[in-house]
Amino acid sequence: MRRWMVLFVGLAVTVTIGWPAVADASPGRAPAHVKPGAKWSLTDGNGCLELQTFKKGHRWTADNGDMGTYTGGGATIKETWTHGPFTSFTGTYSKSTRAYSGILVGPVNVLAQLAKGTVSGC
Repeated sequence: MRRWMVLFVGLAVTVTIGWPAVADASPGRAPAHVKPGAKWSLTDGNGCLELQTFKKGHRWTADNGDMGTYTGGGATIKETWTHGPFTSFTGTYSKSTRAYSGILVGPVNVLAQLAKGTVSGC
């Protein structure tokens, strides 16, 4: 009887405590790279475009006055400008570069990269 009780309690603890960790590690869900308070540099082939600070509520602001919203932040990110010269940025995260690479849509569409932290020139 005691053996069954120990097994039951152990299973209950595993399900209660361990289940969320297992769910977050599932292959269908990428870990979030973008978190509120983090600063990321948006660059193109010519250098830094702006330094973005991500906020709660899936919003961001930039050092040059641009602002917008975003979705994703794990394997992919989609930013939409609510103020500034660009329309959107859609990027895919690379583990090797630790950055999002994709197309920045604006007056001219360009390849761009969103990298965590401040890069030279930002």
